[in-house]
Amino acid sequence: MIDFLLSNIWILIIPIEILLLFIFYKFYFAEYNAQRWLSKAQETNFLEGLLRPVLDIIVSESTDSITSRMKMELLSAQGVMSKQVLGNINPENAEEQLLAVSQSLLQSIGYRNPSPLITMKLAQGIGGIASQFLDEKGQVNTGQIEPIKTGSELFHQ
Repeated sequence: MIDFLLSNIWILIIPIEILLLFIFYKFYFAEYNAQRWLSKAQETNFLEGLLRPVLDIIVSESTDSITSRMKMELLSAQGVMSKQVLGNINPENAEEQLLAVSQSLLQSIGYRNPSPLITMKLAQGIGGIASQFLDEKGQVNTGQIEPIKTGSELFHQ
């Protein structure tokens, strides 16, 4: 019996060794290894040097894709707005008449489908000029005529 036990003791020792290695690794070696890597990374900043190019690529690609997506959304919204605003202009309404005049002016200088924002700004400009010369009844008001502002004067009102 002793002879059998001595010749086959390795059957008992190997599982015990494996179990001890697993326990030591799980509770001691892994923590020690993580602490050493963390202290080394904090001392030399080598992880930042390794990861900086990757982070720069991610930031630049995501920024480009976000910018492209926002541009497409803006253009899509402008198209929908253009169809809604310029599609049903009522000639009885003075503001909508200005929009129609602005659209035709822009088309006459070469814009095929002018943006509603540009059309609206032009209509506001035409309305501002008209309000300087016309009173509330639509009669020409010559008493308060001021020179028309141009260039940088438009931005400093």
